Amino acid sequence: AGSSGNSAAYGGLFAINGGGTSTLNAGSVIAGNSATVAGGGISIGQTSAANLTINGATIRNNTSNVLGGGVFNDIGSR
Repeated sequence: AGSSGNSAAYGGLFAINGGGTSTLNAGSVIAGNSATVAGGGISIGQTSAANLTINGATIRNNTSNVLGGGVFNDIGSR
């Protein structure tokens, strides 16, 4: 499963905020998305801490004009 061609200011595909939690498992593909500010594919924690677990997912060919082409982690867990 995957998604491409999406665009947003933060998190071209999706953003996780407000204590949110998300998991990307094997077979997930985040590719070809863009952000004008941060997190071309995924943006984590602009407003408050959030968590992302990646278990063998593929994140490639995402772009951002400022920060984090694939994944931008502001105040989430690392």
